Amino acid sequence: MGDGNQKEAGYALVYALISIIIASLIIALVFVMARNVHSQIKIIDTLSNIQDVQEYSLQKATQQIKKQIDDGLSKLTLIDFGNDEKIIEDLVASWVRSYELSESDIGSAHQFDYHVKLKEIQATKTLPYLLNTNVGEHGWVQSNSFESDKTNIEFTFTLETNVTARGADTRKGTASAAYVYEIQWDEYDVEDVVTHMDIWRYIFYAYYLPNDAQRVSADDWIRKMYQVYDYQQVRSTFDYANYDETQPATFGYTGSVLQDFRDGYFLDFYSRPIVNDLQFEGSFIFNHGIQLDGRQMGNLFVRNMLSIRNDGSAPPTNGLHLIKDIDVQASVGMYVDLGSQRGSRLVVSQESSSLMAGNLWLNNSNSQENAQSQEGMLFGAGYLTVQPNTSGNNFQFNHYITDVTKSNPRDSAWDQFTSGSFVMTSSNFYAGPITEGTIVHTSSDTVRQIDIQGNFMLSNASISSNTGIRDFSYFTQNNGITVPHAPSTLILEGRNTLMQVAGMTFIDAPKTVRRPSLAEAGSTEHFDAYFYDEKSWNQIVLKDGAQLVLDYTGVEPFVLEVDRTASFSMKLLPGLALFDPTFLSNGQMNHVLQGRVILEPFHAADQASLQSQLDLLGISYSLCAHASEAVEGQISIVEKSGGASIGSNQIISRTFDYVRTINY
Repeated sequence: MGDGNQKEAGYALVYALISIIIASLIIALVFVMARNVHSQIKIIDTLSNIQDVQEYSLQKATQQIKKQIDDGLSKLTLIDFGNDEKIIEDLVASWVRSYELSESDIGSAHQFDYHVKLKEIQATKTLPYLLNTNVGEHGWVQSNSFESDKTNIEFTFTLETNVTARGADTRKGTASAAYVYEIQWDEYDVEDVVTHMDIWRYIFYAYYLPNDAQRVSADDWIRKMYQVYDYQQVRSTFDYANYDETQPATFGYTGSVLQDFRDGYFLDFYSRPIVNDLQFEGSFIFNHGIQLDGRQMGNLFVRNMLSIRNDGSAPPTNGLHLIKDIDVQASVGMYVDLGSQRGSRLVVSQESSSLMAGNLWLNNSNSQENAQSQEGMLFGAGYLTVQPNTSGNNFQFNHYITDVTKSNPRDSAWDQFTSGSFVMTSSNFYAGPITEGTIVHTSSDTVRQIDIQGNFMLSNASISSNTGIRDFSYFTQNNGITVPHAPSTLILEGRNTLMQVAGMTFIDAPKTVRRPSLAEAGSTEHFDAYFYDEKSWNQIVLKDGAQLVLDYTGVEPFVLEVDRTASFSMKLLPGLALFDPTFLSNGQMNHVLQGRVILEPFHAADQASLQSQLDLLGISYSLCAHASEAVEGQISIVEKSGGASIGSNQIISRTFDYVRTINY
C-alpha cells in the first residue's frame, strides 16, 4: 500500500493549478500536501510490470476526467450554483458518471491489458480559499471559516484499475486511487464589473449612466475633489510663530464653527520638526510648498483635505517639498499641485512612518523628459495607502460658514466618492531610490509599497494651477496651436517596490471627441479618435524588479516599458471590453517589454479571443497556468477554464486537483 503524501513512492500527481480570480489581486501558486509525480505519462512500450501499468492507467484516467470537467466548466455561460454542492454535483456527475477506460496489448512485450472504472463520486462543501498578497507573493490561503460569498466544493473520485499480465502465467492486479478536484465560486455581478469601468473611465467628457447605476466617473471624482478644496475660500492663517511643535495641538473649531487653515507663507517644519500630534479638524492648505519632518515621532492628522500647492515662490531649498518620517493622514483626501515648475518636487520618505489618504489627486505636477526621477511626486521609502476611512466618510460640511451659492459636497454621490482612489492628471509619480543631499537617501533595496483600495487613472486631462476647474481639459494652447497637456507618467523602480490597485484601473488617452459608452445605443468597441502622437500618451515604466499589480483594467493607447526583472500584470474585462493592444505591439516592436507582462482574461472564451487578436497583430505570447509561471521577456496569458457572461451572479474563482492516495 502507498500513501499519496510520500515523495516518489509509486504513482502520484499534482496537476497545475487552473485558477480564475475575482477582486483583488493576481492568481498564484497553492501549496498542498499531495504527492509529486512526473508530468509526462510513461511511454507505453517501456511498461514491464503490473504496478507500472496501474500507475499509467490511473494517471491517464485522472487526466481525462480533469479534461472533461475543465471542458464542461469552460462551456458554461450563466453560472448560478447556489451556495452548496447540489447543483454542481449533478452537473459534474453528468459529465463523468459513466467514465471507463480500457487498453489492450500494451507494455514492453504487449503483455498487459487494463480496465479503469469510476466507482464513486463524493461532493463535500469545504472551507473556501482567499487570495493573500504579501509584497509580491500571490497565493491562496484557506479560510478559517465558511464565507457567505464564497463556496468551495471538493469532489473525490474513487477510481479502480484492474490489470492483467499475460505470459508463462497469467497474473492479475487491482489498484485504486482517490482523485480530488475542487471547484470554488464567488458571488459576483459580472455586468456590474463592466458598468463600473465604463463609467469610471470618463474624464472631461460627460458620461452615460445606465440603469441608475450608483457609480462616479473620474470626471465626477476630480470635480468633487476640487469642490472640497474650494468649499471655504476664506481661511485662517496658521500661527507658525507661536506654534509649539513639541506639544499636541488641535486647530479648526471656534465654538461650533469649523475653519480651514492655510500657510500664509512658506512654513519650515523641517528645522522645527513636528515631534508630537498636530491635528486639523477641517482642511490644511499649503499654498507655498511644504517641508514636514517628524523625526519618527510626529503625527499630522487632517480630517478633511490636505492640499500641497506651489504658488511659484520657491522655498529655501530650491524646489524641494518634503514629507519625511512623520505619520500623515488626510481623511477625505490629499490634493497635490506643484504647477509643473522646473525643479519642483514633492519627496515623500517614510522609512518608519506612513502616509494615508482617503483619496489622492496629483494634478499638473509633471517633469521634464530627462528628469522623471527628480521632478513631480517622488516616493522614496515606506508605505503609501489610499483607502476609505471612517473619519473621511463621516466628515460633515455643515459646520462651515461658506458662500450660500455653494452646494454641500455630501449632497451627491459622497459614498461613491470616498472610495480610496488615486488619479494622476498630467503628472509624474516616481517610486524608487532617491537622494536629496543629506536629507534623504534611499536605495533600490528600500521597501516602497503603494496600496490603492479604490480606483486608479492616468490621464492628460488636467486643470490649470492658476485658474482652477473651469479650465479642465485635455488640451492647452502652445504658440497658438492646440496640443494635449503633458502626459502622466508612473515609474516604479527597485526590487522592493510594489504598487497594487484593488479597484478599477483605466489608462486614458487624449481624445478629440467623446468616446461613447458601451451601454449607449449603437455604440461599438471600435474607437479611433485619439491624438496619435506617442509623445502625448501616458506612460508606465517598471525598472529593477519593481511590480505593478492591477485588478480589472481598461486601456487606450499608452506606453509600457518593463525591464528584465520587473513585472506588470492586469486583469481584462469580460468580452475584452476597453482593451486596446497598442501598448503590446509597440512595446514588442521597440524591444521595451523585457520583463514579465501578464494578462489575465476573464474566462476561457475571452482567452481564445485574446489569442486570436494578438495572433492577428503579430504579437507573440505564451500561455501559463497561473501568474507565478510567467517568464521574463514574454507576454504571458493566464489560461482559463470556466466562464461567466453578462447576467451571471457568480463566477468560478478557483479550480484545483490532485491525487490524494493510491492503494495497490
